[in-house]
Order: sequence, then structure tokens, then C-alpha cells
Amino acid sequence: MVLEGWTALEPHDLLRETQAVETRLGRTRSPSSRKGPRIIDIDILLYGTRIVRTASLTVPHPGMPERQFVLIPLLELAPDMRHPQTGVPLRDVSARLPPQGVYIYREGNYNTHIRGAETE
Repeated sequence: MVLEGWTALEPHDLLRETQAVETRLGRTRSPSSRKGPRIIDIDILLYGTRIVRTASLTVPHPGMPERQFVLIPLLELAPDMRHPQTGVPLRDVSARLPPQGVYIYREGNYNTHIRGAETE
């Protein structure tokens, strides 16, 4: 899921708040669970056009251009979005990726996609 919002928080303050939400919902942080299954994972994908690079936060999210499960819903919200660093339209980035089994649900296409017979 991708959502858009507005905040008066600076990026690192927003990170602290999102991590607090994760903790309240039962997420535990350990080196072994960093890339494994998690009860919840809230990422800051973008912060307007700002670029942040610190030890604790990288924005735009570095994995965003490789993940259809991020790009497809993001492009539903902002179809003309460009990557803040490269200026490349994210729809072009998404179009270059191989299929990853991510589809937009529209009434009537769910069962077809589950069987893998059709792609969008």
C-alpha cells in the first residue's frame, strides 16, 4: 500500500514517528529481522522533492525503483511523478522492470491475474 500525506515534521522526525507506530503495532527490530518477515513496515518513499542521505534515513527510498509493489500503487496516486534525483518519470522506471506478479485490482480481472493468464 502507498499513501500520500502532508506533515510539518522534518524527515527524521517523521521517521521517528513511523517507527513509534511500528513499535506500538508489535514490530521488533533486530539485525536478523531486518530483511525478513515483519508484522508491519512503514517506509518513507519520498519527501516532496527533498533528498536525504544519512546513516538512519535515505529518501527517496533506494529500493523504490526496483519494486513494482511500490511503483504501481505510487503511480496510481501520482501518474506523472518523476524520481527526484534522476528526473526520470517513474512510469518509465516501472515499465522497464520485469513482471513481478503485482497487478491493480479492477472488478472482473482478479481471478484472471491469480491464474497468471493476463497481465496489465
